[in-house]
Amino acid sequence: PHSSPEVAVVHNGIIENYQEIKQELQRESVVFISDTDTEVIAHLFARNLALYDPRQALLKTVQRLHGAYAFVAISPQYPSLLFAARKSSALCIGRTLDSHWIASDVLAFTGAAKEVLFMPDQSCALINHNHSELFDYANNQITQQWQACVGEWHDDGKQGYMHFMLKEIYEQKTVIAKTAQTIADSIINNTFYQQLGITEKQRNELSAVHFIACGTSYYAARIGVYYLQEIAGIKAYAHLASEFRYTHFIPDNNALYITISQSGETADTLEALRMISQHGVLTATITNVATSSMVREAAGAIITHAGREIAVASTKAFTTQLAALYFLAHALGKSLSPQEAHDVAHNLIAAGWVLEQAIDRHQHTVITDFVNKYAQKEKVIFLGRHVCYPLADEAALKLKEISYIFSLSYPAGELKHGPLALVD
Repeated sequence: PHSSPEVAVVHNGIIENYQEIKQELQRESVVFISDTDTEVIAHLFARNLALYDPRQALLKTVQRLHGAYAFVAISPQYPSLLFAARKSSALCIGRTLDSHWIASDVLAFTGAAKEVLFMPDQSCALINHNHSELFDYANNQITQQWQACVGEWHDDGKQGYMHFMLKEIYEQKTVIAKTAQTIADSIINNTFYQQLGITEKQRNELSAVHFIACGTSYYAARIGVYYLQEIAGIKAYAHLASEFRYTHFIPDNNALYITISQSGETADTLEALRMISQHGVLTATITNVATSSMVREAAGAIITHAGREIAVASTKAFTTQLAALYFLAHALGKSLSPQEAHDVAHNLIAAGWVLEQAIDRHQHTVITDFVNKYAQKEKVIFLGRHVCYPLADEAALKLKEISYIFSLSYPAGELKHGPLALVD
């Protein structure tokens, strides 16, 4: 938490105009102890609490903040209250008869809370142990839509593995199979297109599929482009969500726009979804979280079943996204019979099995040799062609994230056009 003498704040997101607010507060002799944008929220809210009642103070604060954020605040001035606000970043409230929780994900209080409320975008909440008040940024009361909080939280630990990343690498076979079988069942039960948010007529008239994603999900989307074009014969494109938002969007009413996000809350991707939804085009999402904002705001969804990931490397999310995209390509190419759906699922399950066998076969030989040979290198270039080019991008990203080694990726055929000069 960041704090002023009167307010403490926990915050997720970015306050884009924090420097402007910070300079204003400094002119009022407010002392800052960090360079973070979060501390600005604490001091701004503290000033407003000294001037207004709790509801007005919270509104005055959020109306000054620009960006995508969610925060929760406490103050000794109102010891029984929690203050919460969200704009383009997830926040939900859990409750029983005599308690409330606030978190960015329902998983935080699953198994304890009986009901959950997903706060709408640009909304505020005042909460005590047995009551919650919800209102928008224009101070209009919001009808609270509570729903049952289902499921249980399990702390499975590392289950004997050296670390969570290795555990999650070995879970891929299981979660790929679960994702594949779930999609196959929806096809066999004739619910797949309904879940995707399109009719069979719309599927037959599709002019293109546009994937919108960030980071690891973007690299999965680029492999998905190959799947759609080569398996289904449908034009496909992958867009970086952070850039897509700043392009001039020309809607195609016969195209399907699919966002991909592990959490379903990725800020740039969610904003891109909201932008294109205003044009009335077909939208869907591929995500690992069935209760996420993207699932609620897109017309349809494919849920992957990667489960929780503790490690930084988004291992299971990536491969289950690929499994979903592979199945999607077959399902958009033609109506699959139950046997054909079973065959696609079988291929994916076999791929998961081969993946695990490859790890078992090589981790104590080839992989160990690679580590000893390359661990002291300061720069790494990954090369790939066709589907292996986005895979090289993903590999470079993982090396940066996990080991902090400088790494780049290039299409293999482009090595001679400049990057070769970096090889010493």
